[in-house]
Amino acid sequence: MVVWLDHEICTASMSFGYGCVVVEDGWEDDDTRFTASPIGTDGVAQRGHTFHDAADEDWMWFDAEAGVTYRMTTFHTQMVNTRLELYNTNGAMLAFNDDAVGSEDSQIEWTANETNRYFLRVVPQQTPGIDPTTCDNNYNVRIVEYPVLPGCACPDWGLFSSYRDGNWEVYGIFSDGSDVWRITEMEGTDVAHTRSPSAAWVAFQSERDGDWDIYVTDPTGTIVRQVTFNYGVDDIDPSFPDVCGRDLIAYQSNLYGNWDLFLTDVDGSFHRQLTFSAGDDENPVWSPDGTKIAFQTNRKGSWDIYVVDLDTEIVERITSGAGDEIDPVWAPSSDRIVYRSNQDGNWDLFTIDIETLDEIRLTDSLGDDILPNWRTESGDWIAFQSDRDGQWDLYVVRPNGAGEMRLTTAAVSYTHLTLPTTIKPWGGG
Repeated sequence: MVVWLDHEICTASMSFGYGCVVVEDGWEDDDTRFTASPIGTDGVAQRGHTFHDAADEDWMWFDAEAGVTYRMTTFHTQMVNTRLELYNTNGAMLAFNDDAVGSEDSQIEWTANETNRYFLRVVPQQTPGIDPTTCDNNYNVRIVEYPVLPGCACPDWGLFSSYRDGNWEVYGIFSDGSDVWRITEMEGTDVAHTRSPSAAWVAFQSERDGDWDIYVTDPTGTIVRQVTFNYGVDDIDPSFPDVCGRDLIAYQSNLYGNWDLFLTDVDGSFHRQLTFSAGDDENPVWSPDGTKIAFQTNRKGSWDIYVVDLDTEIVERITSGAGDEIDPVWAPSSDRIVYRSNQDGNWDLFTIDIETLDEIRLTDSLGDDILPNWRTESGDWIAFQSDRDGQWDLYVVRPNGAGEMRLTTAAVSYTHLTLPTTIKPWGGG
């Protein structure tokens, strides 16, 4: 616990000579392995830890199961540089970390070899000649247990948002329609859901606390975790990649006034800014190989498609047409993007090679062709919806613009088609 108070009303505290004091936190005395405090592995954080003097250190214990992976993280550190150390019951150090993901936070990801009790030590990182703590230091710490998965999950359930209970909430549904369950249970709007490749987490945006923030929950809604905490700021449009074992979340935020893209994890233990333009960068879409993110931006005036490389952090402009180019969707091979453009007045679909910038026009109708969906593993078909015949219907087209077919002809409008990986538009299962 940190207190910025007058010395006259502060007690049981120690002054560092900076004009303020640090109060012992509620877990003291936890300075040794033998006086360690318990911490859960469900992601519930211990918040408000402090180092109340230069010799202070914090110990916690938790029980781990063999074969299970645990992520230990200090986050939202203030005025202190933490170091994490993991020990077994014999006092042998098993792992350590300092300055995870380019910040003063720390993170250990570790898989237990045997079922036993383990100990986590948090210490201020020692720098020769410099006190590692200052008067208003504090940090948070959490441990998250991850299930052992054989690879990418292949769940038999999906997600949808509904107002059926008088409030926008996120729901799960089995693929055969046999059961529907409510995942989120709070006042406020919960929408824009996305599922992690492990299927262990569901991210969504919510205004339950006034501003839009990003939250993460398990598929049952038992564990709910807020991962962005920017007061007066909107953080929206979360997106997981499709890469096994990479439970990262891309999102957009107006933290600095305009919309920029950021990256975080399911713990909210770091927040990495990806774009820095004066315009609005929106709609982050992961490449299937998880190395790049496509997005739309008006940084040059009209809306165009750009791509940011997550390894090099290089941002490249992909489209430069006369109109607006938006709604990028990657090919399964991660080398082409389909998008919609209004360069001729109405919306039509195009694909573009991200290396050569070779462009192919897919549709040329008098109506609007929108919401392309390039989801088959083979990449043989692109689905979209169009109002070219006076109502919204579903169509498919080959990536070279050939073979266009109308799939629906009913008197009602069909929207938001998602192609399963085994679809054959011509029939046959």
